[in-house]
Amino acid sequence: MCCDKITGEMKWGIDMKKRFGTEIPFWYTGQCPLIDNDMLVLAPAGKDTLMIGVDVNSGKTLWGTPNDLGFKMSHSSVMPMSIAGTFTYVYAGVGGVCGVSAEVGNCGKLLWNATKWQPSVLAPSPLQIAQNQIFLVAGYGSGGALLQVDKQGSSWNATIKDSYKASEGMSSEQQTPINYKGTLITILPKDGGGMRERLAMYSPNDLHHPIWTSSADERFGLGPYIVVGDCLFALKEDGELFVYQLNTKSMKLLHKQKIMEEGVDAWGPMAYADGYLIVRDAKTIKCLKVKSEEYV
Repeated sequence: MCCDKITGEMKWGIDMKKRFGTEIPFWYTGQCPLIDNDMLVLAPAGKDTLMIGVDVNSGKTLWGTPNDLGFKMSHSSVMPMSIAGTFTYVYAGVGGVCGVSAEVGNCGKLLWNATKWQPSVLAPSPLQIAQNQIFLVAGYGSGGALLQVDKQGSSWNATIKDSYKASEGMSSEQQTPINYKGTLITILPKDGGGMRERLAMYSPNDLHHPIWTSSADERFGLGPYIVVGDCLFALKEDGELFVYQLNTKSMKLLHKQKIMEEGVDAWGPMAYADGYLIVRDAKTIKCLKVKSEEYV
């Protein structure tokens, strides 16, 4: 739904289940709306429609991508990427991964798809790690995969170049990894072997061996993390907040603080703006003032 940011008055809304026949995934929905200039991009992954572009002011549908692939809605979100010089909306649904044109005059055209890697539950969003490479992760034993997308003339080709179990390399169950100055940051899942639930940093050139991991007593479960400047804020799923100084080879713990008294399922993504950090668990939302200038 779209609401006035001052009054809160609702301007328009879309019921994707009713309009597109979207099948609500397990644990309800988790897709984040993508705003591209004056257009909202969503992936209803319904009976007939895979992706749509909507005018943010009126709610009018501008274009729709047919769902000939039969993908179903995941918890992942549509990600904007430039691949082979083409602005593309990339979506990982239940059934595979696809790229849809975001180019003016060609918006909504399906460019490529890959169906070899098909997790049954998918929450993290696709992460671009090179001009033609996309990193994919999912939980429940799915691990990670490296997707390569090539273009020759007007033809596209998308191929899974590498895939592995969670205990064999960089992976994530719920949160989307972060690309920080050419290094990749994640929280390893509960089936990640001896390094399970730790913060970890990898090189995109080696997804199987971490550059750095947090200590054995710094495990975060399904908690979120966010980079602000050269610092990383990570929230344990029990509501304890950690702040790390970042470089491209390691992280240094600067501060930790219990934020949530009960800390029940503190899984929701954090948000930061103008010195304020918003965190939440299953019952409470808190806004924190980030006081130290070294954090920003």
